[in-house]
Amino acid sequence: TATLDIGTGVFTIEDDGPKASATALTAADKGLLDESDTTGSGTDGIFTASVGFADNFTATAYGADGAGAVAYALVLTGTNVASGFFALGTNGAQGEAIVLNQTGATITGTAGGQTYFVISIDNDPASATFGTATFTLNADRPIWHSATGANGTNHDDADTMSVAANALVVQQTVTDGDGDTATATLDIGTGVFTIEDDG
Repeated sequence: TATLDIGTGVFTIEDDGPKASATALTAADKGLLDESDTTGSGTDGIFTASVGFADNFTATAYGADGAGAVAYALVLTGTNVASGFFALGTNGAQGEAIVLNQTGATITGTAGGQTYFVISIDNDPASATFGTATFTLNADRPIWHSATGANGTNHDDADTMSVAANALVVQQTVTDGDGDTATATLDIGTGVFTIEDDG
């Protein structure tokens, strides 16, 4: 007789893993704020807006290992990232560029040491707004608006955040039953967050 040891290094089982993927932004993915504070011509001020992004990711696929968890996060690449917004300068002139920085889960837009707005996202799976970003304006810090309309009569002219491609994203992380992860990102830096003027 003769024997061949096949107990080690012969039989292998490969793991499965989860899958995460994002779809495109839609026309509904807009966060609109309005500086109107009732002291001027406008009475339609909006200082907080919510934008749901969970539906911009495809159905969760955990794979053979079963369900684990889903998480959402804002991810800003870089520091002092140009937002495309500007502070209001002297006599209505264009002021200092408003830049983005991330501290923990919050993105803050600042200029000259002052906070103009913040963006955050709900990462609580038990929440009805799970995966929803909140865009909040500092009512005391109006931004400079690039267009004022004929004779300055356009009191609701709007400026929209414009950030370098993929510098500001929502990241979805899918974790399966044995801890493997997959991520997908959605670029929300341009065309999503808008601030209307007051007059």
